[in-house]
Amino acid sequence: MWRVAEDDPDSDLYAESQFGPYTVLDLHELPEDGKGSELEEGWLIEVAASSRHNWALRNLARIVERAAVDAGSRVVVCDGGEWEISTPAGVRKPGVFVVARRPPGR
Repeated sequence: MWRVAEDDPDSDLYAESQFGPYTVLDLHELPEDGKGSELEEGWLIEVAASSRHNWALRNLARIVERAAVDAGSRVVVCDGGEWEISTPAGVRKPGVFVVARRPPGR
């Protein structure tokens, strides 16, 4: 079931669409085995997290949070791989991302 975009780039399916055969439904049907997965242009990609990766993303989140506060930005900095962001090319699970806060009274 696992296939990366570099595999068999000369296949008819890959040459016709440039997208793999998998969908968000396939992504959500994967077992919860402690490994994260993303959908990248129709291909299921395993995201390898480690303690070093988690340490780096948490430090990055702190740097971004501090910069946002220093700049007076009204944002929320989120970290952790359980978030899913839909893009035209698939579904990503970013380690860190920033979301604008609503203005007061909205």
